Amino acid sequence: MVRIGDLVAAHGSPPHSPPPPMVEGSAWYRVAGIAVSRREHKASCGHATTGRPWYRLSE
Repeated sequence: MVRIGDLVAAHGSPPHSPPPPMVEGSAWYRVAGIAVSRREHKASCGHATTGRPWYRLSE
């Protein structure tokens, strides 16, 4: 599970340095008051998360 502000795994070519944080999250699903990111939400670099097929969060 990734929340707004969490750093994402290294990606891109060359990889982003430092790792970018998530900036988009669910409007209604929160953990400890922080919005949870789901598939297609974006990090500050503009790349979208890929998600996992076994975990779905739909709005």
